[in-house]
Amino acid sequence: MSMTRTNSLRRTMDHFEPDEAANPKVQRQLRGQLEQIDYIAYDANRKVLEAALTGFEPQKFQHLALATAQCRARWVAAALAATEGAA
Repeated sequence: MSMTRTNSLRRTMDHFEPDEAANPKVQRQLRGQLEQIDYIAYDANRKVLEAALTGFEPQKFQHLALATAQCRARWVAAALAATEGAA
């Protein structure tokens, strides 16, 4: 793996990075454990959503997604307008 060195400070505390010095077997075990955690979270979310969305209709979800996108667009436009002329 090639590396590029820069003068910027790299912070690694905001996300997980496996220890590069660890042996491959330990890294595979760790990846397996992380995949298992990810699947458990996915399965729990799926079960909770299925229970909460009784009578689910795809059109309702599409309407929600559209309303969310419209709100996000208004929020971004307002944020950009707020920064106009800011130093």
